[in-house]
Amino acid sequence: MSTFPVLIIGAGPFGLSLAAYLGRCHIGYLMIGKPALFWKVCSHGALLALASDWHLDPHGVDTVDAYRQAQNTASNRPESRACDSFPHYVRWFQKRKQLEILPWNVERVAPQHERFVATMQNGEQIATPNVVVATCFHACGHAGCRASEPFKTLLGDDILARMSVHDGSVRLDERFRTSLPGLFIANSTTEQDFGQPSALFARARASAASIGQAIRQRMQTL
Repeated sequence: MSTFPVLIIGAGPFGLSLAAYLGRCHIGYLMIGKPALFWKVCSHGALLALASDWHLDPHGVDTVDAYRQAQNTASNRPESRACDSFPHYVRWFQKRKQLEILPWNVERVAPQHERFVATMQNGEQIATPNVVVATCFHACGHAGCRASEPFKTLLGDDILARMSVHDGSVRLDERFRTSLPGLFIANSTTEQDFGQPSALFARARASAASIGQAIRQRMQTL
């Protein structure tokens, strides 16, 4: 069984932004997911373009403008448009931040002695004191902080029974913490979010900073 300080489930904007934040803070993590699903499945092609404020870096370093400068491209140059897309930016962002993503599927997360053990479909198990559910609703079936059936399948009744839930929604504080210490749920996405991608990415960066700060504080007490 491998052990990591943080397990990030989901490699969409919320997961990628959080991984970048943790990496900048030198906090180890393991990210599980398939980033290509976000723009191929979730966004229904809406993010094949690229705008300056559609960036993933909560520290504001590796932005879309930085990507364009590095690639010697500009949005007003026709010959640059082939690479001027969100997928190209994400691949550049992953390399810049050295983000490693394992394309596994998480079968179940269970509490165990003040930590969590995540079991993958391939049988691998990961132990961690911090789990961040950053999945995309439309791509994977998990409804963010909604206690849907797929969400219950991932976390299980043993975790959900220990969390505060109201009208089917898991209660979160301002740092996206659930009532179960060490379990975070990044801001969920809805169909309307893809009509306002600037707001979506702003929320991803904000949640990454909030969750990252909470994890840093929590690790100092463990």
